Amino acid sequence: MFGSYFGTRDIVELMVDHPIAKLSYSELERKIIKKYGHIIFRLFGYPLGVSSRQRAKVIIEYLNPQYNETVLDVGCGIGYYSFELANKFGCKVSGIDMDVDDIQLAKKIKNITQCSNVYFNVENALNLEFPDNTFEKIMLNEVLEHIHDDKKALAEMHRVLKPNGYIVISTPHAENIEEYYEQKIKKSHRKDIHIKGGHVRNGYSLQQISEILDYACFDVVEYCYISKKFTINVGFPLFLLAYPISMLDMFYNKTGKGIILKAKKR
Repeated sequence: MFGSYFGTRDIVELMVDHPIAKLSYSELERKIIKKYGHIIFRLFGYPLGVSSRQRAKVIIEYLNPQYNETVLDVGCGIGYYSFELANKFGCKVSGIDMDVDDIQLAKKIKNITQCSNVYFNVENALNLEFPDNTFEKIMLNEVLEHIHDDKKALAEMHRVLKPNGYIVISTPHAENIEEYYEQKIKKSHRKDIHIKGGHVRNGYSLQQISEILDYACFDVVEYCYISKKFTINVGFPLFLLAYPISMLDMFYNKTGKGIILKAKKR
């Protein structure tokens, strides 16, 4: 189950004390999560969002992680993909993010899980500290739409990716692209939260992101749309009903609210 390793009391207590959790949930809700969250996460995994779980399924499929592979998780947040790749697949993972609170929490979770093959650091995707040709695979989960200079970011990804390596990107899908002069306020699954780090554009069309990847010397080899007609974004407990219903999207041959691409370095 994706993210089930978050199902311990110690980790849940850290998560409900995270600044975003304090902004997103009432005191009563946080007490309930603190008491029962470890059971819910152990049984049903994390995160408990329909679109998030759809993305996770495709991203892991596209990454096709192998034991001892080096993977860079750009915009890792609190590290749920990083831990999945390190714990379940035995990858050597570096997770980076500009959010200091997220990285601090990821490091605390690492100390609890004693996961030795994952590393977290505060870094800017526009200026990575890694040498050339370091990673076999790179993932950006809902990250590129937060970066003004997306071309430069992808150039950095190309630099640190090994020859013939792969990059997997998920981003909102939008046929009519809107660029924002200032970052939008960040959103949780339920409301706006007034902290830095929101979108600088509303997403990408398949054509636009393919052109940007081509400019950065990547060739798109696979893509798919998610969050289509049968996807309803709800949290727990409605997630338990909505997620199985969302699987009907695989029979709906249209675009969706999200797009995921796999590209190869050339």
